[in-house]
Amino acid sequence: MDVRDLTVEVRAADLSRIGQIDEDYLPGALFVPRFRGVGAWQVTLPASVDGQEYTLATELAQEGAGIIVTGPGGVILSGPMTAAVKRVDTETLEGEWVISGISDLTAAEDALAYPQPSNVNPATQNVSNDVRSGARETLLHAYVNANIGPAAPVARRKAGLVMGTNTGVGGSITQSPRFQNLLELLQQISIGSDLWFDIRQDDAQLRFVTGVCVDRTLDIRLDLDNQQLDSIENGIAAPTVTDVIVAGQGEGATRKIITRESATARAVWGRRIERFIDQRQTNETTELQEAGDAAIAEGGITIGALKIVPSEDIAGTYGVSWSVGDWVTAVIGDVEVPARVNAAAIAVRTEGVFVGVTIGDDVATDWESGVDSELTSHDARISNLERNTVGVLPQSPRTYYPTGSRYIRVARVNGGGASGGAHVLFDYFGGSNYGVLSRASGRAHFTQRGAGTGAVGLQVWNYGATTLRWFTKYTAEFNFELWLLLPSFASTITLRPGDVLFGELLFDSETTTAPSGLVEVTTGITNY
Repeated sequence: MDVRDLTVEVRAADLSRIGQIDEDYLPGALFVPRFRGVGAWQVTLPASVDGQEYTLATELAQEGAGIIVTGPGGVILSGPMTAAVKRVDTETLEGEWVISGISDLTAAEDALAYPQPSNVNPATQNVSNDVRSGARETLLHAYVNANIGPAAPVARRKAGLVMGTNTGVGGSITQSPRFQNLLELLQQISIGSDLWFDIRQDDAQLRFVTGVCVDRTLDIRLDLDNQQLDSIENGIAAPTVTDVIVAGQGEGATRKIITRESATARAVWGRRIERFIDQRQTNETTELQEAGDAAIAEGGITIGALKIVPSEDIAGTYGVSWSVGDWVTAVIGDVEVPARVNAAAIAVRTEGVFVGVTIGDDVATDWESGVDSELTSHDARISNLERNTVGVLPQSPRTYYPTGSRYIRVARVNGGGASGGAHVLFDYFGGSNYGVLSRASGRAHFTQRGAGTGAVGLQVWNYGATTLRWFTKYTAEFNFELWLLLPSFASTITLRPGDVLFGELLFDSETTTAPSGLVEVTTGITNY
């Protein structure tokens, strides 16, 4: 794929198109569409060109702005900006913007499925559940339309969202959500089918679209021997649950209980891993069984992760001959494995456009089981795609707005049995004493140097006044976590990912109480 095959447009908050980013400014951009999940993107743009403000960068950095990415096969991804950081250093005297965002499917992730969607007031819902039966695709459209689509109350309606074509495919099921996350509901409805769904910009509006994934296992065969792959990496992990107890309605001994199990995983791994699921919003046996089956699909199997980098020939046909959601064949040694393309990372470099994909993420070893185990909840599903050989960033930047003292888990390193060498690298902006973003910034390098509680290192280079405090936590022989303390009087801070080797940049947990095992780092911090 050539950079000229991509069109990246900046849109305003009202979805109007402002202009197209020049291809000369696209190197460094990353676009990550995901199957049945919220995608991500990031671009780095000059703040000014030849002494003049680069207006597209300024416009994209505004609240509510976003992008539309179009390839040879149509819109690849569209979505809003979520973070914009302007930086100036000795190498970029005119400054540059690092702007990141997510896909428009976030509209579903941001919403709940009300028991009475026509009533905007959650306190006066006069029915217990929104019970609907029908074809899976029909239910996808129905719940989106009722909660954030044209049929939703104005206060909850997603501006500019229209409904795409519903062909009514997929077996008939019943759902009865009560304040369930809308995206999780859509994923739950799709389990056991080849349906895909997304929200993409279409002209001056957003459109909820659905379709059936294509089986391309006979056409797309990814193999090192046939030069369709540049690299391949695969591995396995233990299940997270083998026995599920699902509770419906009722009280005490009269409460309805069903069980689901993964006898194979229990026998193979020699562990009985139990999990309780509260489904008191329904008493329908089929729905309770589906909830248990979804939990087994999520974690009741041997997890097989497969990361590949297609060769230039096959990567160049992305979006035309194959796409996210399609089934392809990957050859691992002498074994041919049919698996779904769950995510793609389209990275623009000066040498061209590179595509890395994750296929078979969380796919059961029993390929005929039909279990869509890749459909875990969006919050629980963390793709390893961003650590493939094309150098994709671990995750998008994240901004914290402290309202009090906060401990943040930033990263973990895992030596994997090695004596040293695991590391993560990231930048931060803000965190000064009652200051603003520009008053403090820095870079942190977190390393694992061996085994044992002391085999960890941290180097921090800080510019400007800072109130940040750093802590490490020993979790296993070669494994450590890095935590950051934002005092109650600290300003907003943005963490931006960098390089990773045998580790993860998490930017996840926030707690007001210091986790056990934290050791404060007082050396290796240099202030400028």
